[in-house]
Amino acid sequence: MKQNNQLQLVRYGPPPDAKEEYYWKVLSQNYNIKEKLFLGCSIEEGIEYYNELMSNEIIKKYGSDFFRTVKEKADSVYKIDEPLVNKIKDLMVVKTSHVDRLQVFETPDKNIKVVCGFKWKLIEKKYWMTNCFRVTINRQNLKIINIDTTRIALYPNFN
Repeated sequence: MKQNNQLQLVRYGPPPDAKEEYYWKVLSQNYNIKEKLFLGCSIEEGIEYYNELMSNEIIKKYGSDFFRTVKEKADSVYKIDEPLVNKIKDLMVVKTSHVDRLQVFETPDKNIKVVCGFKWKLIEKKYWMTNCFRVTINRQNLKIINIDTTRIALYPNFN
């Protein structure tokens, strides 16, 4: 969906893992390439074709090595944050098979980071239970400074 000359890719399916979020963050922050996300959805045919067209536009603009370069940048940033991401994922308020929208934010104190995201769990194929979480963590020693959570229940249509 290229609107107003905005490059955009569509992704769908289960929530992405933390490492994949870094890839999309690089696309958005470094290249202003947006995403349209459909979690857990089955969507119309044609999305692959749409993404192929958009990928071709992106390659025209940034060059043939673009997606490899983005992956390398995302991997290098993730490697720095991986210990604290793993620490966060092991917390009881976060631990689950699906963690979505994991974002790591800098603070004025370079040793302190704030990690936010959602954890999802399907209950009896009836509804999704999620905790929105924000964890403040010391990057050097991985000590948790603060945890905030909000629990939400979503009732999707399972036809």
